[in-house]
Amino acid sequence: MPELGYSTWALLPIDTDPLSGEPTSFNPPVITNLAVDLHASLIFEFASPTAILDISVESTALSAEQRGTELFDVLTGRQVNAYTRLKNPGWDLRYDGNYAVFSTRVERTETFLKLYFNQPQYLVVSRVSFSCP
Repeated sequence: MPELGYSTWALLPIDTDPLSGEPTSFNPPVITNLAVDLHASLIFEFASPTAILDISVESTALSAEQRGTELFDVLTGRQVNAYTRLKNPGWDLRYDGNYAVFSTRVERTETFLKLYFNQPQYLVVSRVSFSCP
């Protein structure tokens, strides 16, 4: 499956209202290692909506230990401050050496996608990628 690029991304370290919380600035489409804590959000902007989107979040294997299938809530919206929750079948986990890859599939995403972190222990994210089947 070809990777779907995003145009910008942002980190909202404390997202008190996931349905409307918005960052103060966006970054170019390159993520370096970053730690996300409980109630943090990663926001991505795409060129257009998608019917089906596969999401992969790569993290360090150590920070991925003892995670459930509800790693991130997935939200989408046409604007950066108006989101709706997507039905998410849960996150699958596989290990690749020193890294862990969480993946899921969602349907009917708009131009903005928000990954709202809902786990009590931080996660070190190394990469986030998207593809359309």
